[in-house]
Amino acid sequence: MARFRTLFVFLLQSAVVGLAAAFLIVFFNSGLLTGAGPEGSSRAHRPASYAEAVADSAPAVVSIYTERVVT
Repeated sequence: MARFRTLFVFLLQSAVVGLAAAFLIVFFNSGLLTGAGPEGSSRAHRPASYAEAVADSAPAVVSIYTERVVT
């Protein structure tokens, strides 16, 4: 039981320290919260489409045709 309690206290302390560090980083560098993301906002005005994903993944598609069955 003492081992479980020690593990629980360790995990709780780690979570508190991690959250405190994240809070301090965001607090002192508030520019992290205003970013629109890596793509920017230009994608938000385009219609939803899979065309870009298909164009990117098309070179990876392989079709194999055979004329006879080899056993």
